Amino acid sequence: MLHLAGIVCVVSALLPPAQATATQDLIFDYVILGGGTAGTVLANRLSESKSVSVALIEAGGSALDNPLARTIYGDCPACNTDLDWQYTTVAQQHLNGSVKPYHAGKCLGGTSNLNGWTYLRPAMQEYQTWEAVGNSGWTWQSILHYFRKSENLQIPPESQQAQGATYNAGYHGFDGLLDTAWPPLLNVGAFGKALNQTWQALGFKWNQDPNTGTLPGLFLKPSEYNLDQGAIREDANRAYLASIANRTNLKVFTYTTALKLELKQDPSSKSMIATGVDVITASGEKKTINAAREIILSLGTVRTPTLLEASGIGNSKILANASIPVKVDLPGVGLHMQDQINYNLAFNTSITNNFTYDLTNIPTYAFVTAYDLFGANTPSILTSLRHSIPSYAAEISARSNGATTPSAERTRLNARVDLLSNPSVPIGELILQPTFAAFWQTLPFSSGEVHINATNPAKPLINPNWFQFDFDFQVQIALVKFARKLYATPPLSTSLDPVETNPGFDVLPENATERQYRGFFNTSGAAVWHGVGTA
Repeated sequence: MLHLAGIVCVVSALLPPAQATATQDLIFDYVILGGGTAGTVLANRLSESKSVSVALIEAGGSALDNPLARTIYGDCPACNTDLDWQYTTVAQQHLNGSVKPYHAGKCLGGTSNLNGWTYLRPAMQEYQTWEAVGNSGWTWQSILHYFRKSENLQIPPESQQAQGATYNAGYHGFDGLLDTAWPPLLNVGAFGKALNQTWQALGFKWNQDPNTGTLPGLFLKPSEYNLDQGAIREDANRAYLASIANRTNLKVFTYTTALKLELKQDPSSKSMIATGVDVITASGEKKTINAAREIILSLGTVRTPTLLEASGIGNSKILANASIPVKVDLPGVGLHMQDQINYNLAFNTSITNNFTYDLTNIPTYAFVTAYDLFGANTPSILTSLRHSIPSYAAEISARSNGATTPSAERTRLNARVDLLSNPSVPIGELILQPTFAAFWQTLPFSSGEVHINATNPAKPLINPNWFQFDFDFQVQIALVKFARKLYATPPLSTSLDPVETNPGFDVLPENATERQYRGFFNTSGAAVWHGVGTA
């Protein structure tokens, strides 16, 4: 049962235990809302115990046999289809009012059917920061155990290892449920060789295995590939649900959308308790699915806060504007959304590029640090950033409707500055291809929100609030300059003979002003849809 008293927590149930399979009353021990990556893992692990019953509720269906979700080629072929919620952001204040598509998976496995299926872990220092700010036990070493447990790394053949598909066996698992590998037709060719030589000539390192917790450097990125079934995408449904379809204590409700939580007040504690969830099926039938033990919200960054708000849990002002009676005044619901925004340079080059296939078969990625971008100016830039933190914190707190304080935000934001001060923590990520370079800031400071749309609940109000703070803008400028320098340096420049076509030096000169950079950023760029926070 979900108890709500100022904060959201999960506690024991008040309803009688459920049977192993669904009953007419639709009572289960555990009810999981959202069949994405987290939901499928939870369904798998909880249903391992035959003594409990588990319900998994997913608004979409299965994409196991959908060629758009199975393919490992192309740039999100499942986007803007029935497998995608097809959201958009609200007009972005710091991008001249531009509105961006915002993709999210609407099927079992969620966005793991849409995204770049890249298998990369965060820097180990990021986990250490989790513990440093008060989350005892959440460390790199404690999480590494579960990374290894979940992974089934398919060992690359010698021909791939010779190209750079290398790994440190001590950091990987080889019998987990999630298949990882390098692309079966890996072929970095002359481009990869020239890129690596140029990268190292500029003083940067080749990274033998970024999944050791040390990310900076150039590398060939592994991904979630299922090679046994014909080199297809290994989405979370395929990894965690397909193999347990015969479990009688697991009931998967597909094409079933959660509408709101059923809440009751506990007579003794006076807390509000979530006892079930109201859902609607594809046929329009409405029903309530009840939980005997726990309700688990794993609807993602967008739908988790909006379901809470639809249930009367959230900021009282937001709920009042949506004409929703307040059950629990919880001001933080929907706040602290953070996401990255991707920009790219495009080139005409001497290499004939097949974008659809090369995006997969040439998996050349890189992470760069603040020191890589700013060089000798890094200490002064980070000192200036540190001086800006009180104003950043005050602005975030003022937008929070009382959910946080300037002091709490200063602690959080200063911890992020500490991370960027570490030469092992990346500030930017790059995809490097023969005809383009894409890049984004990894740890933005800008903070947005997600809220229910009172006039159209199917279209949540998504506001990443990109470039709220000037530091994020300066990092993006530095990434443009870094990518341009890389492609202008031999032997990569002599191998490719690149001519920049987007944005081009006529639009964004080498000595471009900040106004010209803002013009470029305002009219291009795409959400990375790596959103975190909000609930």
